[in-house]
Amino acid sequence: MRREDHWQSEERWPLVSNDAAFSDKARHRQVVVACLLVRFANSAYLLAMSRVKAKARHGGTEMQTTLSTGLYEIESDFRRRCAITMWVLLGLFVLRVIGQMLVAFLGVSFLPPMTEWYSGLMSYPILLPVQWVIVVLLSAICIDVSRGSGTFARPNRRVGVFLAWFSAIYFASMIARYAITMTVHPERRWLHDTIPIWFHMVLASYLFILSRYHSVMVKHSD
Repeated sequence: MRREDHWQSEERWPLVSNDAAFSDKARHRQVVVACLLVRFANSAYLLAMSRVKAKARHGGTEMQTTLSTGLYEIESDFRRRCAITMWVLLGLFVLRVIGQMLVAFLGVSFLPPMTEWYSGLMSYPILLPVQWVIVVLLSAICIDVSRGSGTFARPNRRVGVFLAWFSAIYFASMIARYAITMTVHPERRWLHDTIPIWFHMVLASYLFILSRYHSVMVKHSD
């Protein structure tokens, strides 16, 4: 009876030790597999994050490029519209100067007489050179604004504010002058002897557009 118990105990212990060894190996394999999975997941995460960052940098660059391009197009469009308007107003003033010259030097009959072209505060031999100096100066401004470069095209906040106020006062004074003229001289109603007034308004409008150019372009350049 004791021999059988001893034999059974000898047979039982090797089985227990074999099961324990198998369990240890299985756990070791599980740990190894888990480590490999963690390393793989970490590598995949780092790769994914690097791609996301690369896309974010690329997307940010594209966004900045798109934004810069959009702002440049807005500035160019606004500058072009200002230049066109200023050229038109300058052209009207040049027609006024040439029309008065035709009446003064050639005596054309299809235009108003000389008395309606200027108020007489300044003699015409002095007025004519002053008018052409104004034409040359305004032409230089138009050229610079059209090109977007040059002394007169550089945006300046103070110049914009000054021209805005000056042009508004200038235009308002011409409206007051017209109202006073029509009140004091009812025989001139409504267009007689008013050519200087209308073209002073043209010059005031030119200066106002130039003030808007400086004010708006300064905001975009900030």
